[in-house]
This record gives sequence, structure tokens and C-alpha cells, in this order.
Amino acid sequence: MSIILVVDDDSFIRESLKHALQTHTVYVVNDGLEAIAFLKTITPDLVLTDQNMPNMTGSELAEHLRDKRIAFVMMSSDREALLQISAMDLGAIDYLIKPLSLDQTRFSVDTILKRLPANSNNENDILLNTAIGLLVERFRLSRPSAYRRLRKIARLENTDVVVVARDLVIHVEGLNIGGDG
Repeated sequence: MSIILVVDDDSFIRESLKHALQTHTVYVVNDGLEAIAFLKTITPDLVLTDQNMPNMTGSELAEHLRDKRIAFVMMSSDREALLQISAMDLGAIDYLIKPLSLDQTRFSVDTILKRLPANSNNENDILLNTAIGLLVERFRLSRPSAYRRLRKIARLENTDVVVVARDLVIHVEGLNIGGDG
């Protein structure tokens, strides 16, 4: 079971998301300052944060999350492309536009959690973590940025992100992972 932190100043949205994501452990806080205080005790697998909140914007919180290498999704009623691009540049894995479809949000969160490298220790996760580490080291990227780069390559090549990770590791390290020799 994954740990999710929902950061939103709207109590209806907080409680709706807590209910919609009840297959996970969900914590809710009112704003970015409360989120930072929460992160001193628990590190969630994923943070869903609103962009427009009092005391601290979602973008300001995103910088903190990026520095701690915590995956996050930005939420906003603002459909402006520039804000969406800015959120992705800060490291957002996704950008959800309000009003939220709870079914779509649940699907998006479940998909993200399945794809995050830290969620299990099988061979695919080892490959993903190794490839991400290589990109972090070579290009000085954050882990979420490196993962997004792998996903982008996978989409461009119409293949799975694990295939891209495997190819990168084999190319850079000269290894034959999963081979007979």
C-alpha cells in the first residue's frame, strides 16, 4: 500500500481524494507549509498538490518536493499551457485540471504509483533505478526528471520504459542483463 499526501486548501477536494484513493494510505493537509511540516515525519510515495493555495503556492512546494526527490502531481483549475509546462519543469509527473474526475484521478495515481521505480525490488525496478542513476549522474538531473526523460524516450520509440532502461544500461555499462552469459 502506497502513502499519498494530498495538499489542498479546499476541504471538499481533500476529502473527495481521500475517499477516492482509499486503497492507499492517504494523508491530507491544508497548504504547503503544513505539507513541509508533515514531510519531517513521513515521506509519501506521491504528493498531489494544488497550485493556488494561501501561504505557499504549489510551485513553491514543488521546489521542496523536487529537492527531497518526492514524486508529485500538480492540480489546478488553471488550464494555461505555460503553467502546465512550468509544473512539469519543476518535476511534476502529471498535471490534473480541476474540477477533477475522481475516476480519472484514481487511474492516474494508480498508474503513476505502479511506474515509480521505488515501489518494488524486481529486476525491472533494478533496471529503472540503474538507468535513472546513470542519467542523474551524467546529466545532473533530479530522479523524477531522469524518469520523465526515460518515459519520453519510451513514448517516442513506442516501447516500454523498462526496455529503454535496459538498452541504456546495456549500452553504457556494456552488460548483458538477463542474458545467458
